[in-house]
Order: sequence, then structure tokens, then C-alpha cells
Amino acid sequence: MNNVINLFYCIHSEAESGGWGPWTNWTHCSSTCIGGTKTRYRFCDSPPPRYGAKFCEVSSPIVGRRSTRAQREIFLCEKTAR
Repeated sequence: MNNVINLFYCIHSEAESGGWGPWTNWTHCSSTCIGGTKTRYRFCDSPPPRYGAKFCEVSSPIVGRRSTRAQREIFLCEKTAR
């Protein structure tokens, strides 16, 4: 008697878009004088895109709308009193 085992793999066919995770904490200011910056990031991992979907979208006046894995914000620090 032959035993036949059929295996079927379910392939999800619908793309699932990625979503932005929370922002990280701000970095320390890069300078103690005027002109320093601090930075924070967020990543397209809540959830990550699946099944061929694009990464999260960002919009910029310079490059327009585009898909990306991460986003960065830069903020000018205030003067530090000495």
C-alpha cells in the first residue's frame, strides 16, 4: 500500500503595507555652541511591509513622495548657557 502525502503551502498573495514605528529619543546636541543639531529616527517596521508591498511613504518638498525604510528628523539646538 502506498502512502501519499500532499503538502500545500499557502502563499499570501495580497501585499501588506508597512507602518511607521515610534520615534526614537532625540540624540544629544552635536555642539554646545550655536549651530548644533539633534536627531531622531523612526523605522518602517510596525508592521514591516510583506509580500512585495512598498515601504512607508515620506513626503519632502525636495524629493516629493517616496518609499523608505527609515525617516530622520533633525532639529537645531538652542544655545547652551555656559
